[in-house]
Amino acid sequence: MKRLIKITFWLLGVIVLLVLGLAILLPQFIDPNDYKQEIAGLVKKQTGRDVTITGDLKLSVFPWLGIETGELALSNPPGFGDEPMLTVKRADIKAKLVPLLRQELQVDTVVLEDPTVHLIIDPKGRTNWDDLAGGAAAPADKEKPGAALVALAVQGVTIKNGRIRWEDRKAGSVYTVNALDLNSGKILAGKPVQATAKFDFKDRNLPQPVSVDLDAVVVLDLDKGHVVLRDVVVNTAYSDIKASLNSPDLVFDQNTATLTTKRSVLKVTMAGDEASVRWLGLNFAVDKQTLSMSEAEVTGAVQGRTVMASLPRLVLNLTSQNLDIPQLNGAIDDIQLSGVIKGTKVIDQPTFTGRIETKPFDLRPMLKNLALPVQTQDPNALSQLVVSVNFDATLNSINAQKMSLQIDDTHVTGSLEISDFAKPKYGFDLNVDRIDVDRYLPPAGDKTTAPPVAASGAVLVLPLGLFRGLQANGQLRIGKMTLSGLATQDIQLGVRSTPGSVIVKPLRASLYGGTLSGTMQFVDKQDVVRLDVRQSMTAVELGELLKTLEITNDVVGTGDLKMDIVAQERDGAQTVNGTAHFQIRDGAIKGVNLRKLVMQAKQIYNQVKGREAEVEMEDKDEFQFTELTGTIKFNEKIATNDDLRVKSPLLRVTGGGQADLMASTLDYLIRINVVETSKGQAGEELEDLKGVTIPVRVKGKLEDPTYRLDVETLLKDAAKREVEKQLGEKKEKLEKKLDEKLQKGLERLFK
Repeated sequence: MKRLIKITFWLLGVIVLLVLGLAILLPQFIDPNDYKQEIAGLVKKQTGRDVTITGDLKLSVFPWLGIETGELALSNPPGFGDEPMLTVKRADIKAKLVPLLRQELQVDTVVLEDPTVHLIIDPKGRTNWDDLAGGAAAPADKEKPGAALVALAVQGVTIKNGRIRWEDRKAGSVYTVNALDLNSGKILAGKPVQATAKFDFKDRNLPQPVSVDLDAVVVLDLDKGHVVLRDVVVNTAYSDIKASLNSPDLVFDQNTATLTTKRSVLKVTMAGDEASVRWLGLNFAVDKQTLSMSEAEVTGAVQGRTVMASLPRLVLNLTSQNLDIPQLNGAIDDIQLSGVIKGTKVIDQPTFTGRIETKPFDLRPMLKNLALPVQTQDPNALSQLVVSVNFDATLNSINAQKMSLQIDDTHVTGSLEISDFAKPKYGFDLNVDRIDVDRYLPPAGDKTTAPPVAASGAVLVLPLGLFRGLQANGQLRIGKMTLSGLATQDIQLGVRSTPGSVIVKPLRASLYGGTLSGTMQFVDKQDVVRLDVRQSMTAVELGELLKTLEITNDVVGTGDLKMDIVAQERDGAQTVNGTAHFQIRDGAIKGVNLRKLVMQAKQIYNQVKGREAEVEMEDKDEFQFTELTGTIKFNEKIATNDDLRVKSPLLRVTGGGQADLMASTLDYLIRINVVETSKGQAGEELEDLKGVTIPVRVKGKLEDPTYRLDVETLLKDAAKREVEKQLGEKKEKLEKKLDEKLQKGLERLFK
């Protein structure tokens, strides 16, 4: 018995030695490269594909049964082009020999270097891997030994510098994965496997790739056709955008080609701004390229502002690039809003439409966060703002329709369009019920709002800079408006722009019992800008108007003004040309007592004639008139008037002179004449001054001129009048004597 056992062990030993020897010697005598054609033929027979093996094949038998390849390629099926479906620079696959004898497959780490996979869906929806997937495998015959493996174990998978190209010719989309490095832990059938991967993802619409770094636990459920990733951590970067995804479960269903996640968090940072997106569920249909998200919440900080949004549902189709957000509830700082948003071509050329509504909010904190702090005369201005608007928007334009805007006490409705944010072009059709513009102007004394100054230092006459570069077309109607204290009603304003020109027509308003109408045209040519103003004011109560504008409190009356002027600006210096005709009825000028000046003239006149010099003076410091007319002619920097006409019960006044607009000075001569037909006590007092011109010189600053009786001119005129009177009396006497002599001569002649 012992001898039998000994012989048996010897036989087993010999067999083992023979096997070991065969395993060692077989690769020395058999060159697998001699069988390349047979291998290619076998693959052709099984798959219908061509295999091209250009590199060397290396065979190993013990203790690992394996093969190492050089470069090889697997062709595409007919109809998918000549480019290979799969190419590999090097592949190394090994399995332990002894466990195979026990129907156990123990595979060493599978290594693939520079693999390239080209996956294609043709216009009919067929794929270039359909023939490789094959039909369902025939059930294994459990009664036949070796019909199935008892166990499967792979030490790991390593892919170096891989490339995957996904080309959907039906949808017209192309995606590529480059520089793929993948490493996995030990793979056991149905057991979790730790895996890491790095790659660059590129869409042909993206100017640069997205880098991706993935770490997850992989579970292969081949029976259900599922690939499950657990404890997923994905970090991506694109330009200055970085994102990270954390998900407890990410499932790819091979049967439906869908990717789903639940209760995941995506964090995004860009240019210092941060945002995070949380969702209850997410589904991505690979074939349809459709992403749907449910119960999503967005929080973040954008340019110093806190942003929050709740989206019960979101659908994005990457093929059509359509976005649908049927309900949005959100907040920007303290601004609460809701709306509906739809997007088209959101990747190539984003366009968004929808409606946004807000609850009342204070606009000032937002402006402050945008580094646009606003100081207003009314500290409570902009504290109540409500917006409701339909919109069409791109990255460079916005078109607001059916707009309802409540700003404090002002309600604005209509439409507003802004295109080309870099060089804005405005289109508008707006209705404003009432607005007090003064509330929103900077406080008095704010240096940032000082009026523009010409090169000489004088204040510009007209705000030409307001129109420069303006591109606008539209209509504005305002029920009531207050600006610089000036109250106007029923304002109608139309604006039309062409390159280098802005026309304001019509320009109409009601103010202080009268009307304003006319046009303005701004022209910008090379280094010269010009503003043509044609305006008429009719039946305006000038006293309240001039007082409100803080021009003067000293003029009252009902007036008309017709203005046709052209203002030009070159190198910061402004000039004005044109005319302005005015007419004031039943008015008065306070602070100017022409009657008092006339009485002073009479006193001087009496002194010259040797009469009693004392004349009773009036203390009333006001000049009343029935009509005042004239024309102001503007010539460059000089304004001239030479046709002043003033009518009053006792006096007639004319005048002429000029003003220097840049120096803000006046040199003017008023000529006063006593009316010949004046009656009553006042008329009798001035009887001696009939026919005498009383000159009054007005000089000094425009805002505070001085009035002075021109005594020298008065005396010269009085002396001239006296000489003419004496000559007239002598002439009358000579004519009388001549008549007497002529009469006597005639009497003697006819006797």
